[in-house]
Amino acid sequence: IKPNSLDSKSNGTNKKVSEELKFSGSILEDTTFKIDSYELNNSFKIDYNYCTSNSNCYNSIEYVNISASGNYNKTLLKIVGTINFDSKLPINKYSSLYKFINQFGTIKYVLNGNTKVISSKIKEIKAKRTKLENTYFLEVPSAVKDAEKVYIEFNVRNKVYTYTLK
Repeated sequence: IKPNSLDSKSNGTNKKVSEELKFSGSILEDTTFKIDSYELNNSFKIDYNYCTSNSNCYNSIEYVNISASGNYNKTLLKIVGTINFDSKLPINKYSSLYKFINQFGTIKYVLNGNTKVISSKIKEIKAKRTKLENTYFLEVPSAVKDAEKVYIEFNVRNKVYTYTLK
């Protein structure tokens, strides 16, 4: 038996917005991850139809805002993207892009030449009245807005994959 060493890390693929990241050579096999767009803001306006019946619908608006709890300034990172899991994987418990980022990813940013790591669990803020397909709102420190570079680093056992947002 020749077990794989997990002591050292090797670089996987580096991708950027609108490019597909494939986790080849890792336990995730043919799983793919893609961010179509991202945006940073303190609040997002969502237009949707509110229907009281099949024939009575009204144009409505909902705002997604940062939470009031916590002891640091926050902003929202809106991500529109997809995760497609390899069909050969025995379980699919990371059912959303948000859950996948929380399980395998770390959001990092470079501000004034210093790399910062968002070390605590990233909080997802959900719209209450409507569901947007493949759209996620993540609460991050407000300093991310001023960062020179923002990226998500995925650690999958001994492979490191990087997805650059900014």
